[in-house]
Amino acid sequence: MLGAIVIAGSNHDESTTDYGVASLSAAASSDLLAEGIASTAVLGCSTIARMVEAIRRGGIDDVSVFGERKHGGLHAGGLSPAGYDEEEGWRGAARQFGVYRERGFEAVLISRTVAYVECEFATLLERHREYGEPVTRLFDQEGPLDLWVVDPNRLDESDGLLVGLQDAESADCAAGGYVNRLQSVYDLRRLATDILTLRCRTRPAGVEVRPSLWIADGAQVARSARLVAPAYIGRGVKVADDCLITRCSNVEANSYVDFGTAVEDSSILPETYVGIGLDLSHSLVDGNEIFNLHHDVRLRISDPVVLRRHTTRARSAQSAFERKNVVLSTTER
Repeated sequence: MLGAIVIAGSNHDESTTDYGVASLSAAASSDLLAEGIASTAVLGCSTIARMVEAIRRGGIDDVSVFGERKHGGLHAGGLSPAGYDEEEGWRGAARQFGVYRERGFEAVLISRTVAYVECEFATLLERHREYGEPVTRLFDQEGPLDLWVVDPNRLDESDGLLVGLQDAESADCAAGGYVNRLQSVYDLRRLATDILTLRCRTRPAGVEVRPSLWIADGAQVARSARLVAPAYIGRGVKVADDCLITRCSNVEANSYVDFGTAVEDSSILPETYVGIGLDLSHSLVDGNEIFNLHHDVRLRISDPVVLRRHTTRARSAQSAFERKNVVLSTTER
């Protein structure tokens, strides 16, 4: 029997950041997303949900998930996370590892989903049998990845599961597929672009209404708005009149792009309001924070008319989209 344990990892080093600063290097801002990066939706689905789906396709049906949810990404993937932080997640993983050992599982795949990895999991399990080591660890060109195949009866976990994995004698196995380490907002943006341009296997969560144009359930697009492929419009998104969404842009679940705004080569994370008449390019937007990836700058916008965290049930002022009350079903475009 085969089992798998998936833990929502973090690149966060527990350091504090002064978010009162008006601008900051976007490259240094991964701490803003790090605690929830595994469950941040990218084209309608979180990294951790995509990993679970890939593992199941590799022939492992018994998958246990531990991790913290952010922006509803795990819900989008159809999973129910335990709500743990990473430290508690590893403790839960250790308990589940013990259950697998007691049930006589021959191998357990353990993944800490900091990176998004695509590989042939069935081949990885076969290589583990051939190598004969207690642990087989996946590598790419940059070094080791936090993905292991383990013989439950041969791993010393007396100092904890993570320490046992790191200290065990292990065989190395090349990933041989797509790897994105998700260490910064640049990588998060690159993952969206790579999915839309078919550089990896995973696909957006939605319907391909035209070649490379994906729209999820419940999205509402005004008649005069233009969607230019490749692009993605997420679940419950509203796009107002005279907007333009183009060049590998993705607008994630329950976000709102208001009248006359152009979104080019950018990612809008879930539940974000983008105001009237803006020209957004080469950026990633999360609530009232914008990361310009060409200029390596992060800004926090204090004016809620420009950017804000969007809630679907209550807003302080009507937008142009609501006043016009013009909605076009996505199936009619």
